[in-house]
Amino acid sequence: MGSLSYRWMVVSDESDRWARHSHDVLAKIQDLALAMESIESASRGFVLTGKESDLEAYRANVSRVSQDQAAIRTLTADNAAQQIHFPDLEVLAAERIQRADMVINLRRTQGFEAAVAAVGSRPEERDTEFQALVGKLQDEEVRLRALRVASTERYLSQTETILFFGTLLGILIAGVAAWAAVRDSTKRAKAEESLAKRREIPDIA
Repeated sequence: MGSLSYRWMVVSDESDRWARHSHDVLAKIQDLALAMESIESASRGFVLTGKESDLEAYRANVSRVSQDQAAIRTLTADNAAQQIHFPDLEVLAAERIQRADMVINLRRTQGFEAAVAAVGSRPEERDTEFQALVGKLQDEEVRLRALRVASTERYLSQTETILFFGTLLGILIAGVAAWAAVRDSTKRAKAEESLAKRREIPDIA
């Protein structure tokens, strides 16, 4: 029972680790989406102000997008359903960053009006495609997390059941062993008492 309980505990820990893994993937996906939105926000801010200092956040978020994409790809390396989205996701992310770079360069070289015109003419359907792919990544990971959490809870319940009945069995065995020991001790005491009495009876012959 102890060996079986240990096995179930190991399986439960592994299942819990995978549930935490899904949580980490979801956090990276959300960070990727936020970084991409921040890139466009920073580029529009530069269009309004023209201050190079306003681009510090822009550069940081471009780096975040690259890091998040690499992290998500690595974390989901064992999931073909997730990996299939990455070629399109990376192309769409690169396009959005290129558009933001174009807007920034227009603001530097041609001024405010040219940059504003470029912002207003961006292909919104490509943004929608990017958001749709991010949504698919999130939906798949949410599904996996739900399965893994349910599996963890099931294994934990089974482990608790095994430990409960194993404890009861151990108590029963200990009780039977104690009862047998008392019984044998009582029999031995009676046998010794009977033998002692025989020795005390004088030999009439």
